[in-house]
Amino acid sequence: MKKNSFLTFIFAFIPGAGQMYHEYMKRGISFMSIFLFNIFIAVFLDIEILTIFLPIIFAVSFFDTFHIHNQTYEERQANADKYIINIEKLFGDEYKTFFKIKQRTFGIALIWFGIFLIFNSSIFPIISRLVYELDLWWLNNIIRNIPTLIVAILVIFTGTKMLKSTSKKVKAEEKWKEFKPTESNSDK
Repeated sequence: MKKNSFLTFIFAFIPGAGQMYHEYMKRGISFMSIFLFNIFIAVFLDIEILTIFLPIIFAVSFFDTFHIHNQTYEERQANADKYIINIEKLFGDEYKTFFKIKQRTFGIALIWFGIFLIFNSSIFPIISRLVYELDLWWLNNIIRNIPTLIVAILVIFTGTKMLKSTSKKVKAEEKWKEFKPTESNSDK
């Protein structure tokens, strides 16, 4: 069933809403989640550079809405509704095991997030007022940038771990290369 072109145009301005209007719920939820998560991280952690991705996400979602709108019935049947980020592809077939193993890590991250929220809502205003009264503006800048600093450290730590695990895999693959006889060996 062909959807209304005017409503498609209106919904296309909200990332994910146009896809949902065309009954692509998983795809719409994906676009909306990515867009809102980007805003949340950029604002909450004060990492303004991430806002550069917002127009890109908006444009992809906007034009994807019209791509879906202009599909024929056969194309719609072939183009199934699915999430943009496939958890199984991202973490492999054993993603449930991955999350069970990493449950402790996620728990620790949630505890730190809770501590940060308490700090930000209760302790930081007191420290900020004290710093203002004592004219220690430099200390205020350090305290204000603690979330960004923590995320930067976590990103560096994760990147380092990924590089180490990749280099171990490469070394293991190099060590166990399949033996292929050369022509001179096979002639003997």
